[in-house]
Amino acid sequence: MDEIRNAIYQTTGVYIDGAAVADEIREAISSSGAEAGRQWITGQDDVMERWEYFVDYSRKDELDESGDLIQSDETIRLLEISILPRSASSSFAKAGLPLNEEFNVSLNVEI
Repeated sequence: MDEIRNAIYQTTGVYIDGAAVADEIREAISSSGAEAGRQWITGQDDVMERWEYFVDYSRKDELDESGDLIQSDETIRLLEISILPRSASSSFAKAGLPLNEEFNVSLNVEI
């Protein structure tokens, strides 16, 4: 997703695969069982970096008459990314950004 890649680059000077970020957000929402609404979702959280995403999440399930799921429509709007580089091996640290200082990327994109 070019919008994500470009927003991160404008803030940090580091190119990141926007599609991989979108996939990570979808996975984090799925694994956390997120409810609808605006919320912070944690993605990568390890010795290298912590990534958190502020999203507006909605989901509409269509059920058949017996209550079984027929179809599910979900919308994820990414509003902000918070990145905390923790390791000198992080691509952000290598680009000259300080360690252990969180920085935020503001955007408004549907993924």
